[in-house]
Amino acid sequence: MILGMIIALAIFDFRIAFAVILMAQFGDMAAAVFGIAFGKHWIKKLPDTAWEGIIAEFIIDLIIGYLILGNWIIVIPMALMATFVETVFPHVDDNLAIPVCAGFIGQTLMLLFP
Repeated sequence: MILGMIIALAIFDFRIAFAVILMAQFGDMAAAVFGIAFGKHWIKKLPDTAWEGIIAEFIIDLIIGYLILGNWIIVIPMALMATFVETVFPHVDDNLAIPVCAGFIGQTLMLLFP
């Protein structure tokens, strides 16, 4: 977790880094809480993964991103990437992968759409 924070703060714009760090923490927490509490539609090929958790993470990531960045063109792809990394790569440390991957997307889009 600390390594992901350090890399994000060192490489990306502060607002992007702050957003992806919060996405990694609160999005992951929302996915776990909602997936365990309300998970009724489990994904067969991904163990311990429910659609309810995935949707909760995506919504939390959107809220965090919009509150910090205020630009849907940047926020939606960042939230999609954070949710994708959390969902598809269960054996990768998501506290490192989410800030790096979602931050790269956000920083690139910030440069393209200032």
